Amino acid sequence: MNYTGEAHLEFRLEAEQQSEFPLPEVRTVQLSKQYNYTLTVTNIGDTNATGWNVTLKVPSTCSIPYIYQSGEFDASSNLVTWDLEDTEVRASKYLNFTANCANSGSFTAIAKGIIDNRTNTSFSSAAAIGCSFTSSNSCSSSTAFAFTKPTNPKYEKLKSVGMNIYYNFSAAGLTLGEGSVTMDDDNVNAKKVWQNYSHLPYSGTIAANYTLDANEQDSFANSTRNIGVIAYTDGTSVPRGNVSIRNIDYTWDYGKLFEESQNLYMNVKNYSYTALLQNPRVIINNIERNSTSTAAERTGGWGETFNFTVQVRDRFSRNVTVYAWHKKGETEYSLINSSVCGDCDTGYNNITFTFDYDGSNISSAGGWTFKFNATNENGGSELDGFTYTVEKDDIDTDYIAPAHNVSINRNTTTVFSVRSYDKDIGAYPNGSSEAVGKVYFSVITITNFETAPTQIVADQGYFNRSV
Repeated sequence: MNYTGEAHLEFRLEAEQQSEFPLPEVRTVQLSKQYNYTLTVTNIGDTNATGWNVTLKVPSTCSIPYIYQSGEFDASSNLVTWDLEDTEVRASKYLNFTANCANSGSFTAIAKGIIDNRTNTSFSSAAAIGCSFTSSNSCSSSTAFAFTKPTNPKYEKLKSVGMNIYYNFSAAGLTLGEGSVTMDDDNVNAKKVWQNYSHLPYSGTIAANYTLDANEQDSFANSTRNIGVIAYTDGTSVPRGNVSIRNIDYTWDYGKLFEESQNLYMNVKNYSYTALLQNPRVIINNIERNSTSTAAERTGGWGETFNFTVQVRDRFSRNVTVYAWHKKGETEYSLINSSVCGDCDTGYNNITFTFDYDGSNISSAGGWTFKFNATNENGGSELDGFTYTVEKDDIDTDYIAPAHNVSINRNTTTVFSVRSYDKDIGAYPNGSSEAVGKVYFSVITITNFETAPTQIVADQGYFNRSV
């Protein structure tokens, strides 16, 4: 049957993902967490949708703590029900509810649009349909009868037909009197409404009823159909017969129950997230620098304190292991250290690592790079830092001995001494790992210095050369 000229509903189900647990899958939610859902109902038919109800059958393992748009939830049937507001053609309405699903897996929710505009109307019409005879022993007739229909019906079909039938059988020596009434369906198949016989003369009126079952009704939609009458007697003489329909009562069913359902996919699972890392920084002598700082600001002497810090969090407050790495130039990264952020809660946590550089770590500008990575039970994530420079420490050097502009005896040993102070570490260097130096002498002229004096190891900042 063609159902054009009707409203028809289409459904879409989407979960509103939570900002702290982002996911692009709009039909997937986390296990045992409340999520807000929107059931979008769109009228894809030809007329406005008026008087519809909408239901949504949810999985039995899902509870529905909140329903909006005046909806109701029947926990025994897992059914959410709404009265749909009037919806124009190609327009949509949004029905909202909150669900909490206790089992993981893939499920099917069943959305259904329902409208029942079925009704019936009854009519009563006088009729003069029949046949009779007084000389032969039989008669028959077929008469087209127009059944009045309701005003502007849709999907109409006859429900029942009642006929007031007069019949008479007589003859001398009557052995059999018989009569019947039939009614054609839309395919011109005759359906028996009434039939009777008698072995004795008989005259009377009977109310005959024909009720159509659901399968027959589809073949009784036309208004006009033929009604057939047959009368017959058998006797020795003077046969007479009459079958006449004097009144017809009938009822039309019309309208239709529309139930338009659609299966909608739902998925419930444990979300999987790696740890979140952000805001990498380097702190040189307690001054914090980030990627927007200038190259000069991201430079420190090897004796200064270098701290590397990053912010980390886990969406489920699990343990996260954080690793800090650095490399010089194009070499491979080497591990600075690792640290466990225990029960790393949903706010960001600062994790800091320290590395003590020495003189062998001096680099060209931007010669060092650092990064972080973090692991939890769902895997690992990585965050690049930026470049920085380890340079020579800034020092102040003072002349100590001998005194200035004094004469010395070449035949005795004289100690020439200077002392250096490392301003970056705030101390006098000591030992070869902290400082080495050379003391130069001029020969013959004041500007003619020796080329390769012996290297001297710092001793509490002192560099002493005996001559």
